Amino acid sequence: MHNMKKTLLLTMALGLASASSLMAGTVDVFITGSTAFRANVYTACTKLFVSSAPTIFYANAAHGGADSGFSSSTASWVMTGNPVSTLTNLQGNTLVVHGLFTGSIQGIQTTEQGTKLIWAGTGGSGTPNGLAGAYVTNTPTIGFSDASGGASPFPATGNFVEENVCVQPFVWVKSTATSGAVTTISNITWEQIEFGIPNGRIPLSAWDYQNSDTNKFVYLMQRTKDSGTRRCETQGAYYQYNDAVGVYIYDPTNASFYVPTVSTNFGLGFAAAGAGVIGTEGPGLGNANMNW
Repeated sequence: MHNMKKTLLLTMALGLASASSLMAGTVDVFITGSTAFRANVYTACTKLFVSSAPTIFYANAAHGGADSGFSSSTASWVMTGNPVSTLTNLQGNTLVVHGLFTGSIQGIQTTEQGTKLIWAGTGGSGTPNGLAGAYVTNTPTIGFSDASGGASPFPATGNFVEENVCVQPFVWVKSTATSGAVTTISNITWEQIEFGIPNGRIPLSAWDYQNSDTNKFVYLMQRTKDSGTRRCETQGAYYQYNDAVGVYIYDPTNASFYVPTVSTNFGLGFAAAGAGVIGTEGPGLGNANMNW
């Protein structure tokens, strides 16, 4: 996975300057992709502006953002202001950076296919850190992904080049429950992961080697198919992008897991509502899995 480096954005903006210098004093950059490190992208983008202080507007929840509580983790925003002096080709222009973070694989796809997305515009309440008052439709300039495009149906080809930015670590975590079998688990092996991904659960006996625990299970929470987190997880166990994963939903009322009646092999752009997967922008069933 990747984390955002200022140098990449500087290089990107410089490259765009020659193509955008005729745009009546305004240079627009449209960034999409990974939700996992969008806060890092946000921080890096602020450093492209004088005093790291652009004017920022946030999209509302209906446009992939939020209606309140704006922060660097808000999934859709726009920054505008004067570019730093090191962006020599942009001097005299207004730099506008639009961010819309929809997911890693989805970010690769929409960038390569030139899909038009709806972004927060610079019109807003007139003060920084407020809701955007306008929206613009445009294709992405750059898409960030936690997983390589070669591990998805959308490898970089033709005019698209894929660059490694830096490393974003993923770790396996467990429930914070203070009782039950999960409290005895302190690690997970590759073999347990390889078995658990397609099955959605692993017998407790895989840890304690007790025959009596073959029907007690540890359940794996999943993300949607276009999630870079999920792709790094499945690729690490040598599964292909289109291989199905096992998904169980936790029922907090009855304190039990069950198999959902909807498809668990979610495709690109699938809204997580009702699906039982952990969502970032669209949690399902009141985000029961995350609550668990």
